[in-house]
Amino acid sequence: MDVTPTIYDREVLEKLFNGSAKGRRHVHFFAAIPDDLIPHLPGFWWDQRKLFALDLEKEILSTSELDYLLDVPIWRATAQSSLFAVRGRDILMNPKRYPDHWRRIQAADISYPIILYKRDGYILLLDGYHRLLKPIYEGHSHIHASFIAYERIDGILITERFLGELNTASRDDPEFIVHAREVARDLLVSEKVDQYPAWT
Repeated sequence: MDVTPTIYDREVLEKLFNGSAKGRRHVHFFAAIPDDLIPHLPGFWWDQRKLFALDLEKEILSTSELDYLLDVPIWRATAQSSLFAVRGRDILMNPKRYPDHWRRIQAADISYPIILYKRDGYILLLDGYHRLLKPIYEGHSHIHASFIAYERIDGILITERFLGELNTASRDDPEFIVHAREVARDLLVSEKVDQYPAWT
């Protein structure tokens, strides 16, 4: 992927959000992204099937190395709750309060590695938040993990429709998430509320 920065084009983002039903639905999603989540977002969108099809080397990591991921506000409590309001640590401290996530944690297959990506000094978790929480809750000190190399990212990217267009727009903009959030928030203020359906 070419990471040479280019000039941020606000008009491109406005057209992307307004160009399809899925784009309009994502306005609330981007507008809700909190500051403390931004460093943990990779800034690209991937095809889960392509990711799982990769033959990635498995290694063992200490769960203490990934402790900071427990404070990433990645989830909502229920389908009707606010976006990005629940951290992994919240669930571990009070599982009964988050029954949907707790069921997924209990059902998680921890023999399958979590999938990580290194960027700018951060280890980003692409897949496996529930698989991360299960061994921590059970008191295990290590977890199976795989890292995807930068050079292999192009091979897993979504290339079609709205998310494919986002990948094209974000390719040369290291601050893409920040810019997309700014545009989304402005659209919610300037346009009719019912033009952008709530994220479900």
